Amino acid sequence: MISYSNPSSSVAMGELAKVVGSPFNKQETDILCSSDQPTPTDFRVFKSPPALASPFFASVFTLPQPVTDGSYGIPVMQMQEDERTLTLTLGFCFFISVNRPPRLDYLEDIHRVIKAAVKFEMKGVEEYVEAKLLDGFIRDKPFQVFAIACHYGWKREARVAASFSLLPSLFLPETTAAFYEPNLITAATYHRLMQYRRECMTAAGREVIRLIEASDCSSRPWSVDPDQRRVCKGSYFENSSEEKFQHKFQGWNKDL
Repeated sequence: MISYSNPSSSVAMGELAKVVGSPFNKQETDILCSSDQPTPTDFRVFKSPPALASPFFASVFTLPQPVTDGSYGIPVMQMQEDERTLTLTLGFCFFISVNRPPRLDYLEDIHRVIKAAVKFEMKGVEEYVEAKLLDGFIRDKPFQVFAIACHYGWKREARVAASFSLLPSLFLPETTAAFYEPNLITAATYHRLMQYRRECMTAAGREVIRLIEASDCSSRPWSVDPDQRRVCKGSYFENSSEEKFQHKFQGWNKDL
């Protein structure tokens, strides 16, 4: 998982490691976090911020650390995580006056930070990213949010994501065809979500019929053509927003 080396593998092979920018390039730091993915990259880190944010790092930093003659003359800690994951995750360890919290504009970054935060026992980071998952991605990517939430056992977020998957624009076949994430959820969980959606659709259909039967003929969502066929009146539902539609679905079927 983590090892101390003298020097790092990239230096031993004669390959010069890249040093990332601020705040990971200070000369007076006391530990070097090194990643070989996708290319050799070194992070100059003070031990205190990660130790405060993570019991895992606090424990690891108490282990004997040999004084090395590596490229920077400080202990090297080889990390399994790639450069992007370390940049984001370690970035959350610094005080805001030193480094602004990393931006999480992509769902892939959300997933990689959550994975690292769970591994390093960074509860504060995990809670922050958990909230960001709903705030930033729930409307456009509810299926992927559902998969991540289920993978990490976040029941509330999974329920919210399931309800947002009921928006009319997300009922196209191509929308759900590429959703299944085998590395995050089981086939049984995927099936349960699809069953939930089918049950909600059935409930919605029953409600539409009830409303139609309770209305007078002039307000019904169809007209009768000369061949006695029911023709949909497009204007009947034009005042119903997706938010109202999704809210109705939630009221009809709350249990996932």
